[in-house]
Amino acid sequence: MLSALLAVGILHWVVLVIPGANVLVVSTLAAHSARTAAFFAGFGITAVATIWSALAVLGVRLLFTSASEVGLR
Repeated sequence: MLSALLAVGILHWVVLVIPGANVLVVSTLAAHSARTAAFFAGFGITAVATIWSALAVLGVRLLFTSASEVGLR
């Protein structure tokens, strides 16, 4: 059990350290295009991440309220 938990923890750390596609897109736009293109790409990525987070929180809230109505406390 502890070895599986350690393996998952290491995997999460590795994924956290490696830059994702969003970083590469914004960096490429900043290096080869106008700075405004990189700014708006970063703004769009931030807006989508905010919307996604809000929908995730609302989904978890919906699950908890549904579970309490059914009686699965």
